Amino acid sequence: MFVYLDNSATTKVAPEVVEIMAKTMTEDFGNPSSLHRMGLKAEKIMEHARTILATAIGASAEEIYFTSCGTESNATAIRPAWSSMRRRGGRVITTAVEHASVLRNIEYIEAMGAEAVYLPVKSDCSLDMDAFREALSEDTVLVSVMHANNEVGTMMPIAEIARELRKVSKDAIFHTDAVQSFTKVDCDVGVLGVDTMSLSGHKAKASKGVGALYMRKRLHFPAFLPGGNQESGFRSGTENMPAIAGFGEAVRLAEESRTER
Repeated sequence: MFVYLDNSATTKVAPEVVEIMAKTMTEDFGNPSSLHRMGLKAEKIMEHARTILATAIGASAEEIYFTSCGTESNATAIRPAWSSMRRRGGRVITTAVEHASVLRNIEYIEAMGAEAVYLPVKSDCSLDMDAFREALSEDTVLVSVMHANNEVGTMMPIAEIARELRKVSKDAIFHTDAVQSFTKVDCDVGVLGVDTMSLSGHKAKASKGVGALYMRKRLHFPAFLPGGNQESGFRSGTENMPAIAGFGEAVRLAEESRTER
């Protein structure tokens, strides 16, 4: 007998998600950028999924951008944020236990001139808030702290971090990688006080190859992937419609299950 105990790495795709993905691939396979009937239907399916994700995190649909994965969402949150904020200050704060997709991107902007601070954590992997307060300065422009640790599951005090950050640097951008926590615990962006949040489909019983980035409306980042003007021009490239439709269904199922509990 085989018992799978590695949902933090990836989840089995829910049967309902497979069904919707198959239908989107074989019947509703239009390009959502097309103006004919099939394209408009595909766009409607995509926007329905976008609305489901937005509702789940207390955001508006226009604040959700589909990506290919959580890694891309993290890169999309960090690099453009630095590009848009670098003239206001140089300090970037993160933790030493972030996912590699955050750490490698922090290292990238560090090479571009950022002053990166990698905060220590306690023995239980929780953030040392005293160290965070000491690291804060008026020239802090970006903070990226994961919501739930991908190795041991420790929840970071995101709302408290947001409050402390705003006391010192009101305009700084606060990003959280919520790939491991989304659909499992409350990820309301208003409660958490974040500006950007990374999400991933395959951690939530959707397929691999799809993710999303929440970006607060007031933010105006340069295009991460310029080209065909998809995703409001921020992330171009024909959207992965089957995966997006499946992601929406997976989140719907998760929210339904949470409500029933």
